[in-house]
Amino acid sequence: MMLNTLHKSEFEKLFDEKYKQLYYFAFDYLKEGDECRDIVSEVFAAIWNRRSKIDRKRIDSYLYSSVRNKCIDHLRQKNRIHRMVKEYPLLFCEIDDEDWQEKEQRIQLMQAEIKKMSSRTRYVLHEKYFNERSYKEIADLLGISVDGVSKILTRAFAQLRKICNAKNSEK
Repeated sequence: MMLNTLHKSEFEKLFDEKYKQLYYFAFDYLKEGDECRDIVSEVFAAIWNRRSKIDRKRIDSYLYSSVRNKCIDHLRQKNRIHRMVKEYPLLFCEIDDEDWQEKEQRIQLMQAEIKKMSSRTRYVLHEKYFNERSYKEIADLLGISVDGVSKILTRAFAQLRKICNAKNSEK
């Protein structure tokens, strides 16, 4: 029997029965209540949207696997951001003033500078920091050496540091 026969009342019952369990399951991974609620809600929304394609006999497995995978993706995304901040603190131009408008201006400045970069440089930045590819993988994709990838990234960060340093010296 497929989930497409699941009526709204049955779905609500499933939600009531499993929500707390899934929340605590997500909490074991994330330790953050709001994030857990968001993830569990997203999984239930996906269940409802895909109810005609999910085997009802495997619904528990699907729920737990989906929550686990979303938690892992969330942690990877957080880790990627933390790693970038740690590896390239100058990229984020630490500001003493907590003025959010100044930070927003700095982000816009950096985005504008990235747009000025060659499509190749933008591609390398995207592959390295959003797709988490290694220098070797990027080099293979572009048909260049690993050193070539390193040089592209070094030049890109030098450009961005230059913008940050110019902004800092204006203060």
